[in-house]
Amino acid sequence: MGVRELLAADLAAPFERATESDAATLALRHWGVHAARVTRVDTERDDTFRVEVAGATGDADHPGYALKIAHPGDDPSVIDLQVSAVDWADSHDPTLPVPRLLPTLDGTFQPVVPIAGGGRIARLMPWMPGQSLRAALWDAAPSTELLHAVGSTQARLTASLADFRHPAESRMLAWDVARLPELAELFEAVVDPAPVAAALDRHVREVAPRLAALPQQFIHNDGNLDNLLVDERATRVVAVLDFGDVVRTARVLDLAVTTSYLLPADDQYAASDTIDGMVAGWESVLPLEPGERELLPRLVVARLVQRILLGSWLARQLPANADYLGRNVAHTAAQLAIAEREEL
Repeated sequence: MGVRELLAADLAAPFERATESDAATLALRHWGVHAARVTRVDTERDDTFRVEVAGATGDADHPGYALKIAHPGDDPSVIDLQVSAVDWADSHDPTLPVPRLLPTLDGTFQPVVPIAGGGRIARLMPWMPGQSLRAALWDAAPSTELLHAVGSTQARLTASLADFRHPAESRMLAWDVARLPELAELFEAVVDPAPVAAALDRHVREVAPRLAALPQQFIHNDGNLDNLLVDERATRVVAVLDFGDVVRTARVLDLAVTTSYLLPADDQYAASDTIDGMVAGWESVLPLEPGERELLPRLVVARLVQRILLGSWLARQLPANADYLGRNVAHTAAQLAIAEREEL
């Protein structure tokens, strides 16, 4: 399967959306949860809802639930991969703040529900408290304490998954940085392709050939600003969300991916300081091998390139979401400019 076909099937396949009413009905029928309010959460590929229960709105001790209804085209084995990864991480480090599935009334965890587009897999989990990194860092630089907390938490999660195996773990995934060279054909969608092309060319020549020699394992692969929740003081990670991009690849990419989202898009702070802070947190749990440490800055840049290529292509394929995707691409392009200026 070529990269365009993979992307069309994986990231841009249209489907009929479930409604808030559908979500409330499912929560009651399968989990016995009486919804007081249901709110859609913006996601890329599935339908996700916050389900609040009577008396729970605004109550930090009873924040409600998250209900996920899979895309009708999702492979059940890939959904099982995601669920199994969370279960494995939880069993190997029960202190990790990951969302654990809740059983249905009949004791199952992934009921297939006949809703909006055919049989779709539904999952319910507690709503994880906390504020997103995006909200915590709005117009603010990440503190050394926060970088250490994020780096160490992602390292704990990566360490917990070191021995995890699953039949679907090596699936083709466009968001695996190891597949970045295959995205070159998406350049036609990029508004300002020159800096992206230069960074990709360097990656193909100097970095990509060395990735396979680095330690390989199953990783979370999506520590972005919305998937990491922190406490009110923004000093502690209280939740790691969304295992939809999990994959078996180079271990250090979990650190590179998360670091890329924390880089500056202006001159407020230094990109190198962000990397140093994240590395310090990561290595307090999981020391880097020399090859991982050497390639890390360029792998952070590689993730920026990947975000620009995929975001630009998706904006063209999904015009209804083009404004949102375009803002993300512009922000990432500013991050790339600073990273290259600092010669990461």
